[in-house]
Amino acid sequence: MSGLRQTCLLLLLGVAAILVPGAQADDAEGIGRSPAYIALIIDDMGNRREAGEAALALPGAITYSFLPHTPFAKVQAGIAHASEREVMLHLPMESNENYPLGAGGLTMDMERDAFVLTLAEDIASIPYVAGINNHMGSRMTSDVEAMRWLMAALRDSDLFFIDSRTTDLTQAEAVARENLVAVTRRNVFLDNERDPEAIRMQFQNLIRLAKRDGSAVGIGHPHPETLEILAEMLPLLKREGVQLVPASHLTNHGENIMARVLVPLAQGCEELEAATITDLLTRAGVEVVTAGLDDQPVKASKGLTLLPDTTLDAVVDESFDMIVLPGGLPGADYLDQDPRIHRLLQRLAGEGGYTAAICAAPKVLASAGLLEGRSATSYPGVLDGMDLPGVDVNLRPVIADGKVITSRGPGTAMDFSLALIEALEGKAKRDEVEAGLVR
Repeated sequence: MSGLRQTCLLLLLGVAAILVPGAQADDAEGIGRSPAYIALIIDDMGNRREAGEAALALPGAITYSFLPHTPFAKVQAGIAHASEREVMLHLPMESNENYPLGAGGLTMDMERDAFVLTLAEDIASIPYVAGINNHMGSRMTSDVEAMRWLMAALRDSDLFFIDSRTTDLTQAEAVARENLVAVTRRNVFLDNERDPEAIRMQFQNLIRLAKRDGSAVGIGHPHPETLEILAEMLPLLKREGVQLVPASHLTNHGENIMARVLVPLAQGCEELEAATITDLLTRAGVEVVTAGLDDQPVKASKGLTLLPDTTLDAVVDESFDMIVLPGGLPGADYLDQDPRIHRLLQRLAGEGGYTAAICAAPKVLASAGLLEGRSATSYPGVLDGMDLPGVDVNLRPVIADGKVITSRGPGTAMDFSLALIEALEGKAKRDEVEAGLVR
C-alpha cells in the first residue's frame, strides 16, 4: 500500500502517522521507453487521384484514412491493402463551425437509426476498413450520447477508433474505453501550417514525443508540402531509433487501460484534499502517482506526515493524462515557486491533457498562464485577490472549463474529485463511484 493510500485510511480514523513509502515509482521506471513507435495517418484520402497516388508512394507502414463515398477511395484503398498498409474510414462529423461535411456526414440532428445507418453505409463505402478517425467533429465528439452511439457500433463491427482531437472537449476516447473499443488519440497534426519547415518541426516533435512516451500518433494530409517532407524524413526513422507501425498497433486493443494522474505534494499541502483526490481516483481505477518536490517526507498543513510514492524529478519526463494540485498553505506557494511544476503544467496543457487545482492551488494555474480566457474558482481571496483581467473568477464549488478544472477548498474536495473522474473516465464511472459513497 502506497504512502498516500495509507494516509487516506488514517485520515478516516483520525490518526496521524508517518507512513511507509510505496513501490509505484519503481514499477513505472523504464516502461515504454524503448523502443519508440509512431503511427502516421494520412487523412482526406479518396478525393484526388494524383495526391492519393503520391501519398501511397511513401515508404513504410503508413495508415491511410479515406473519406466515404469519394471517387478514388475504393481503388486507392485496394492499393493500400495490397501493399499491406492499414486502411481507415475518415468519418465526417459535425463541427462547431458547421463546415460542410460532404457525403456520409454525421450530424447532431440525426435520430439514432439514421445515425447508425449512415455510419454503416460509410463503412461499406471503403473496402478493407480496420478503424475510424473523425473528420472535423468538434461538436459531435463533445457529445457523450453521440459518442455512445458511435462506439457501440464500432464495438459490434470490431473496428478501432483514433480520436483526431479537434476539440479539447472531446469525449470520444473516454466513451470508447467505456465500450471496450480499441482506441488511442492523435498527438501531433503535421500540417496545420502548410509550410515545409513547420511540417518538418512537427514531424520532429512527433519523434520527440514517441521517444519520451514510447509511442505517438501523427496525422497529416496529402498536401505536396507534407508529402515532400515525409519522403525526406521517413527514411531517417531507423537512425532515430523509431519504428513506424500501423495505427491499430498503438491502440489499447479494447482493454480498459488506466488513466494516469500526477499529484505533486509540497510541504504544507492540504491533507484532506490530497487524500480525497487520491482515494476517489483510485476507486475509479485511475493510476495515481504522488510526487514530492524533493525526497523528504511531506508535513501537511494540519500536521499529518505524508510519504509520496516518488519524487518530482523521477517522473518529470513521464506521461500523464492529468496533473492535480492540492491546495493548502504554504503548499500552494511552494508549488507556484517551482519552475518544474509550471513546465509540467504547460507541457501537458499543450498536449491536450487535463490540469486541475483546488483551494489555493488555482493560483499556480494562473501563474502558468492556463486560466487566461477561462472561468475558474478557488479558496476565497486567492484568485479574486489577484489581478487576472482575462479570467472569469466566480464562486461555484467546481468549475470545469475545457481541460482545466478548479475547485474551492476542503469542503468541495469530494465534488472536485468526482469531476476529475468524470473528465477522465466518463459520467458512468463517476456515477458508479459516487453511488458507493452513500452521500
